[in-house]
Amino acid sequence: MYFMASIRLADSATAISLIQGTPKDGKVTYSDASKGHCEEISKLGMGLSLVGSRFPDEELSRIGRLLFIRIDLPAATIELVVSIANHRRIGESIKRKWFLGVKIHQISEADNAVLLAYIEQRATEQPLIISD
Repeated sequence: MYFMASIRLADSATAISLIQGTPKDGKVTYSDASKGHCEEISKLGMGLSLVGSRFPDEELSRIGRLLFIRIDLPAATIELVVSIANHRRIGESIKRKWFLGVKIHQISEADNAVLLAYIEQRATEQPLIISD
């Protein structure tokens, strides 16, 4: 995994959309969301899995590609913009899915506070998983 200290999640539902346009212009649109899961999370980024049938392979394999995601944590839902840092395909034939390592590109102060509180709570309840 791309991120050093991450927390493995128990199947957190995640909505993943492609961002169309350039954020610098302030004019972006989002594709329809694809259902996925946030499997690992840290204060720097996360590991997402999805079937990805809604998106072309070239979009999910483009490093730096911006995505808008909505993650359902146990006590709250957070929204953020992430960029793809790495990717791989897992499985065979029709059951293949994507695993995306993403880094946080933009998050509101409120959602960041929720994320950090969640990570801190999990760190005290369960030990952190250290990944390479």
